[in-house]
Amino acid sequence: MRLRSKSLGIIPVAVVCCAFFREAPDAERRPYYFGRTTDPTPVEVTLQDRDQLIRFKIPKVYMTFSDNWKGGVQNFIALETIFPSMAPLSATRSSSRGTDVVAIDLHSYAYTGADNNVSRILEWEMGTQWTLMDRIADQSGQEYLVYVRKGDENKRFMPNMMVTEFLVPDRGGDQPDIYFDCLREEGNPAVGCIANSNFGRNLSLEFIFRRTELRHWPEIRDAVMSLLNGFKQEPER
Repeated sequence: MRLRSKSLGIIPVAVVCCAFFREAPDAERRPYYFGRTTDPTPVEVTLQDRDQLIRFKIPKVYMTFSDNWKGGVQNFIALETIFPSMAPLSATRSSSRGTDVVAIDLHSYAYTGADNNVSRILEWEMGTQWTLMDRIADQSGQEYLVYVRKGDENKRFMPNMMVTEFLVPDRGGDQPDIYFDCLREEGNPAVGCIANSNFGRNLSLEFIFRRTELRHWPEIRDAVMSLLNGFKQEPER
């Protein structure tokens, strides 16, 4: 289940109607919730990555899911940052809106036994689930193959129809290790893109940014990877 929205700024789907769950009157009655904190206390969080555990020590201020604040073994961690500084969003502003905001979801599906290798998933999606519609280039000249879900082909020709486009970097026949699902931005410059990639052996890594910033995705990915590796702890001996 995706935890993030590609529209309405970059905020959790679960709290579209309330930007700050922790301020809602019934927040204390919920077993968990999305919200923000300015508490910088480091929290130790562990994710299962196939046959190994990856341990992180992350300042609480970066994390937006209440169970993450408790630490321990988690199925996912959710973070919000400012690019390119990668400072925690909660420490710098009260809103998730802005072209420099990047939301990060690192998810373990080890308990399901699923293989989350993005290159394999992408090969299957392109071969069976999507229809190739176009080839585009961003402002830096990077080219992408544009797909839509089978059955959505006609929607893409309707300018006022919301449709998700899947953008696959065109690398001359080499299988990419990342792809993007983006809402079409016509008439709405605030829509976002979800970058789908991997971290570690088999963790699903998604980071969300404004579609207007697509040309910067390599730098954003490098910054996200550097941030996560900086939080990563050495294995226990």
